[in-house]
Amino acid sequence: MVANRPSKCNRRCKKVKIEPSRRQSYIGLAMKHSCMLVGCTASAGLIAAAGVSVFGFAGRVCAQTISVSSPAELSQDADYRKYTDPLLHVKDFGTRYVEDGAADMTVVSPEGMEPPYGPRKPAGPVLALIALKSKALPMLIDCLGDARITSMRFEGSRTTQALSVPIGYLCLDILMNVVTGKPVWIPNCEADGLGACMETDFYFRPDDYYACAGEECRPRPWVLVVKRNWKRAFLAHQIRFQDPHPAP
Repeated sequence: MVANRPSKCNRRCKKVKIEPSRRQSYIGLAMKHSCMLVGCTASAGLIAAAGVSVFGFAGRVCAQTISVSSPAELSQDADYRKYTDPLLHVKDFGTRYVEDGAADMTVVSPEGMEPPYGPRKPAGPVLALIALKSKALPMLIDCLGDARITSMRFEGSRTTQALSVPIGYLCLDILMNVVTGKPVWIPNCEADGLGACMETDFYFRPDDYYACAGEECRPRPWVLVVKRNWKRAFLAHQIRFQDPHPAP
């Protein structure tokens, strides 16, 4: 779907609404719920970052040619919805993310933080994704830019804000547990904490979001940079699936 601008801008900003894409937060940088408002309140740089062609007129931005398609996703829409949407309905992932937590704070192998302590069974939608093995990788990478809110909590700290974590970080969490080695992981690393031993280009924090309201947050630009890096590595055949729950 492409919307063309009027023949003349006439020194006015024309509002053009784009239908929501399946990756709601990818274009959400420009407008909440990924419906983009191209007009007086939008900057050329922000719209261009969302893949939109624009031109300036009298100090304002007017739409020239607007496409709803983001850079090509790796997975099919039906598959993406089938396997990621259930994560939005999980009431308890069995653990929480904490500032000083590392591999033990993960939805893939949750550890109870209240009695009874100890290992807990991962949520069904998490297991369903892992069961797909390598077929899950395209969906998990596409999911990185999805900022719809889940029930998973990040506790925050004195300097970081607690929040309900968007699904994109849960997908990153799963990726971190099903992909090993370069270029994602730093070899011979014994660090601890959020993102410990992850290469910087492949990691964002659970609180790398802002303006959380209703069912969605807005991702900070670095989130989409990380998604791009994962996608490039996958297309370069540098990403390999490894079962986090191998049979004994």
